[in-house]
Amino acid sequence: MLKFLNFYILIKFINPSCYNWLKKSSIFRRMCRLFRYNVLGKFYTVFSMKAKGRKKFICTLPWEKAAIKANGEVTCSTAHRGRKELFFGNINESSFKEIWHGAKFQALRQNIRDPETKLSYLCYTCPYKTEYKDIQMLPLKPDYPKEVWIESTDMCNLQCPVCLHPGDRRGFYLSLERFTQFIDEVGPSLETLLFYIDGENYMHPEATEMTRYAKKVNPDLFILTSTNGLLFNTSSKQEDFVRSGVDRVIFSIDGATQDSYAHYRIGGQLDSVLDNLKAVIDFKKKLGISLHVQWRYILFEWNDSDEEMDLARELASNIGVDSLTWLITTTVNHSKRFFLSHVAEYPVKLSIECYEATEVAVKEDMLKQKFV
Repeated sequence: MLKFLNFYILIKFINPSCYNWLKKSSIFRRMCRLFRYNVLGKFYTVFSMKAKGRKKFICTLPWEKAAIKANGEVTCSTAHRGRKELFFGNINESSFKEIWHGAKFQALRQNIRDPETKLSYLCYTCPYKTEYKDIQMLPLKPDYPKEVWIESTDMCNLQCPVCLHPGDRRGFYLSLERFTQFIDEVGPSLETLLFYIDGENYMHPEATEMTRYAKKVNPDLFILTSTNGLLFNTSSKQEDFVRSGVDRVIFSIDGATQDSYAHYRIGGQLDSVLDNLKAVIDFKKKLGISLHVQWRYILFEWNDSDEEMDLARELASNIGVDSLTWLITTTVNHSKRFFLSHVAEYPVKLSIECYEATEVAVKEDMLKQKFV
């Protein structure tokens, strides 16, 4: 049963083109969610509880991290950000402390601490779960989280096929006022700000003001952001971004030719984003600002040839990025040449390049080894 249910998660990969066509229908998307979470979820939970030692693999996120969506909703992570049962409050309506120490968060922590309590399907499939021997010792009202994801907007200027469907983007923008209130409250104890979730954060007109303010409140705060890079299309925007307090930026560019890049980054122009990438690097050098610029390249079936990867390496070297990351995923049309379990065997031709995997890919690799 566990093998079957874990395989169901990958069922959309059998016929990706058909799945992407059906996904355009909101009714189809809702039916999939109902079936997966309300039907299979119950079976998955029952069988997971019966598996020997299964409960010891739990999640410590409700004690350590939080995620804030553009509409102000607070959840424990970005893994299941569309499931309402894992939303615990809204910073537009309550202070973060009221939410963090509120009844919903406490109930989840209590359920995780109790070895006899069945967790939801979402918790069993969470890629962040880990082994924690003294989970019962963790408090129901912990200190503020050390790491937070924040989404300034859920809107995006591209239409990547396995990202949020356009119909699921509600046009929310987190106000600068709410952001600054949150940073005033949590910022002094925060260690890492992950400035991205689902939307293109830099569609928000005050995105750079947000990170600049966070850095002002806590100069030691590490800020990581991710972007498609297409909106940094003027020298003023490029300089403003470099001065915005971000410590590390990921440019998501999945291809070294226009055809392969636009196959996934629908609506994007490769030449434009590469020009923007180079301009940001030139500005950080000119201004003497320590900003790590990373090119992240998701490996798909259509962009993982040796020829194209070598072309990306050449472009990365010429542009002067600080790192080039080949990202292994299990998403639709993922590369069939590269697998997490063989990362050490893949060729590294540049000192700045490496292979990484998404949390979901890591989880599915673990499941494969455990159950298959």
